[in-house]
Amino acid sequence: MKRVTAFILAGGEGQRMSPLTDAEAKPAVLFGGGFRLIDFALMNCARSGVGRAIALVQHHSETLLSHLRNPPREVIGQVNLRTVQPDLDDRFLGTADAVRKNLRFADWTVDHVLIIPADMVYRMDFSRMLEFHQANQADLTMATLQIPREEASRYGVVQIDADGRVEGYEDLPNEPKAVQGQGDRSLVSMGIYLFKREVLNQLLMPAGPSLPLDFSRDVFPSAVSEYQVLSYEPAVHDVSNTTYWRDIATLEDFWRANMEFLDQWGQLLKEEGGALLPRGVVYVKNGFDGRVVNSLIPAHLELLEGEIRNSVLAANVQIKGRVQIVDSIVLSGAVIEDGCEVRKAILDQDSRLTGEARVDPRRNRPGSQIRTLQGLTVVPRGVLVRGPAKIPRPCASMPREDRRASFLG
Repeated sequence: MKRVTAFILAGGEGQRMSPLTDAEAKPAVLFGGGFRLIDFALMNCARSGVGRAIALVQHHSETLLSHLRNPPREVIGQVNLRTVQPDLDDRFLGTADAVRKNLRFADWTVDHVLIIPADMVYRMDFSRMLEFHQANQADLTMATLQIPREEASRYGVVQIDADGRVEGYEDLPNEPKAVQGQGDRSLVSMGIYLFKREVLNQLLMPAGPSLPLDFSRDVFPSAVSEYQVLSYEPAVHDVSNTTYWRDIATLEDFWRANMEFLDQWGQLLKEEGGALLPRGVVYVKNGFDGRVVNSLIPAHLELLEGEIRNSVLAANVQIKGRVQIVDSIVLSGAVIEDGCEVRKAILDQDSRLTGEARVDPRRNRPGSQIRTLQGLTVVPRGVLVRGPAKIPRPCASMPREDRRASFLG
């Protein structure tokens, strides 16, 4: 794929991922014990033989730029990676606007341009998509997959004819159309697009008073009516492709993808020498005399008491004493001290639990910095959570105010 340039869309603000994205770009958020979300785009470029990739960054870019300037070799491979950030007075106004303003960085010998997101967890060989694209003389090829119809309103929904030609595209429809013959399934865009270079130029710089700002909203409706646009389903056309794909748009998506990663990492990270986890992290199916079950944990961890189950811990998380961690994500630098309990929660970087603190969606903490969102408890970056001193057990005879206070923590 040396005659292909990939643009990695890494500028999204990620507001629905707050507080994880309050001070960090969503593509830079840590995932799976040590990767960053953008690493899946980079690994897919590397395994597909993409020669050149251009990452377009914008919001809270410091950490992301630092990572992209020196990404792990096992992530970047031989890809020639360039990062581009807009000037303060010329911000990117959308995905199409970002690519248009930086097309000049694509090598002039490039025949095709690949557009990929930086906030999705999946595995894909883009070279198979290119073969399909060229064999069918497509102007634009969209990677697609079928999902339950009730979930499709979050995505761009694609309608195709019997030959796989895209004949309709709706962005975020209230009533997604079903796949023909399958009323409970819809075909949606994966956010991965392959353009002929000259076609992309024409679509991004049309003859008219206004320029398109967003691919989904502005570019695709006109492309479908004017060009040969095809649907490419990796699950159908590439037998080596895994069927796993998750768009990380919300905190729930992030939590669910980490939980699914416990089962999927072997396939998502599979290489000739074996699957490669982040440095300093190991997977334990059932170990430490049953105290660690189905979890990614620091390689140096010593757990003499307590339990870690169905959880993802970064390499430099510190566990001090007897803890309970269940169905949770603990990010880099977090410290959990003796007697603390964490259930269905996300502990952001450098947070700390002490004094037998309990972090659980069922425990409400009014007025604290801890947030309960989308059925998850989130401890923001750097926050110290102290467990309550001796709190009396609530009973019917207690005053209403005291009964309410007894549940804090």
